[in-house]
Amino acid sequence: MTKICQSSEPDPVAEGGSKSYGQQATTIAQSTTNLEATLHEQQARTEDEKAITYAIKDAERLTLALEAAKMGWWDLDWTTRQTLWSPRHEILFGYEPGQPERDYFDWERRIHPDDLEWIHQATHYARDHHQDLAIQYRIIWPDGSLHWIDTLGRFYYDSQGEPIRMVGVIRDITDQKHSEEALQDSEERFRATFEQAAVGIAHVDLEGRWLRVNQTLCNIVGYSEAELLERRFQDITHPDDLETDLGYVQQLLAGEIQTYSMEKRYLHKEGFPVWIELTVSLARHRQADQDGSLAILGEPKYFISVVEEISDRKRCERGRDEAEVALQARARELAEANLLLTQAATLINLRNQELDQFVHVVSHDLKAPLRAIANLSEWIETDLAGQLPAENEQQLQLLRTRVQRMTTMIDDLLTYSRIGRVAGTTEAVDVAEFLAEIIDTLDPPPTFTIEIESPMPILQTKRLPLSQVFANLISNAIKHRDRPQGHIHISSREQAEFYEFALRDDGPGIAPEHHDHIFTIFQALKPNQESTGIGLSIVKKIVETEGGMIRLESQVGEGAAFYFTWPRNGG
Repeated sequence: MTKICQSSEPDPVAEGGSKSYGQQATTIAQSTTNLEATLHEQQARTEDEKAITYAIKDAERLTLALEAAKMGWWDLDWTTRQTLWSPRHEILFGYEPGQPERDYFDWERRIHPDDLEWIHQATHYARDHHQDLAIQYRIIWPDGSLHWIDTLGRFYYDSQGEPIRMVGVIRDITDQKHSEEALQDSEERFRATFEQAAVGIAHVDLEGRWLRVNQTLCNIVGYSEAELLERRFQDITHPDDLETDLGYVQQLLAGEIQTYSMEKRYLHKEGFPVWIELTVSLARHRQADQDGSLAILGEPKYFISVVEEISDRKRCERGRDEAEVALQARARELAEANLLLTQAATLINLRNQELDQFVHVVSHDLKAPLRAIANLSEWIETDLAGQLPAENEQQLQLLRTRVQRMTTMIDDLLTYSRIGRVAGTTEAVDVAEFLAEIIDTLDPPPTFTIEIESPMPILQTKRLPLSQVFANLISNAIKHRDRPQGHIHISSREQAEFYEFALRDDGPGIAPEHHDHIFTIFQALKPNQESTGIGLSIVKKIVETEGGMIRLESQVGEGAAFYFTWPRNGG
């Protein structure tokens, strides 16, 4: 049902007469236009509200994303230098958050003094060239700690191209910088180690081409770095060693071994072989496992080779092998020589025993007739007492003197033959007391004085040989004096391993031309009825057998001085 309402508004037709259809159409069109404008305005207002809502949501999402990334943002009025900072920006610059409106000087106060000038230059360059500003710089917090900032900024310009505003974001990259510095230090240390290593180091690709080599390796093989980088390790490996090396390489690539070492030969650039000890491992690419939480080793990347030259060691080994062969041959020779020496020593001992027995027999057989001759002369002298002329009595006495001399010579020869062959025991010998006993036994004439200088040492030595040396030297000085009076001075001087004893007399002395042969057996300087020419040769042989030396200093008319050394501790 259609409801018809009457309007109280005056009817234009009724008031002004009836309108034409044209006028009515115009009125309707105008109303329609107004209605459409109103609708468009309402729609535009709605779109603006939606846009504002979306912008707010976008800003919220952007702020949330920046916070999640721990990044701050800033908005700078280029004309007034007034700045709007996000709370994260304040925190990153060491400020307490809560004052978002900052000025230029709040930013400048934190910049490291060494970075401020070039930051200004970079900013002005970005402004003048309408480019984004992307820089990294240092800031200093109030506590003195240093922080690194990464910033990205963009300028906005008016219609005349003048900068009016700059906005951007920042983030703290201190940890990243520390990591970069640590990585750089590590790389520098690696580079220094690589280049300065005392052994050759190389990186080699999977085909055998040299990728990187140090100078030590170049020195080992005689090639320059550029020359090596044009070659493969197979090219300079001795053919006899290549198959073994490649076998290890295949095992390494197959994952059967983690590393290998071998001795091999490179061929030097000049053609001769160079022995090296090679150690090889495999560098691999890193990749994540299925959940991406753990980095594991992936495909092979390159070989890492360490090369140590061992040519000297090989030469030593060859020399040692040759020396060992020679030593074994020498050992066989020594064994044979030792056997011969043992046989000779046995034979010598046998001969010594025979010699001792012979000397004993000879001594007995010679002394027996000599004693008989001496006894016979005494019997004749006794039986013919008073009947023999004085000349005959003198001849009988001379006969007995010659017999006594012959007996003494036999005893001296027996003593000489036994020197060094008869072992003796060592004992503590107080040389001062020892000399007093010897002098008392020799019974020098009352007109003869013997002076013993103090102190004298106490030796751990063989008593009998030392007694024979002193007794012979003292008795010689007494025997060969040229006047009734005489004097002997005995002294000692300590040396490193010996004592040197000196016996000086005031006798007639010995001419220098006779010094060399007085120690020779049977070489008496002035043969007489008492001298056999053996005494000094016995002394020399005893002293040298004990490891010492004897010498003479003398001039005619100035006496004689005999010096001999004797070990501090005799064996």
